[in-house]
Amino acid sequence: MPDILSPHNERVRYAVRLRERRYRQQEGQMLVEGVYELTLAVHSGLQPRTGFLCEELARERPAA
Repeated sequence: MPDILSPHNERVRYAVRLRERRYRQQEGQMLVEGVYELTLAVHSGLQPRTGFLCEELARERPAA
C-alpha cells in the first residue's frame, strides 16, 4: 500500500467528499469508518474499493 503524505492527494479528497450525503448519492458510494463498521459492511456482502490505514493507530490496536 503506498504512503499518502499529503491531504491534497486525490484519493483522500474523494474520501473526504464522501462525507457529504449528496456526494455519496451522486457517486453511488458510501464511506465506512472504523474497524467494527468495516467488519459489519464486509460481512453484509459489501466489497471495499479503497482503504486507508493510519499506521500509528494500527500499532495501538492489536489484530483481532
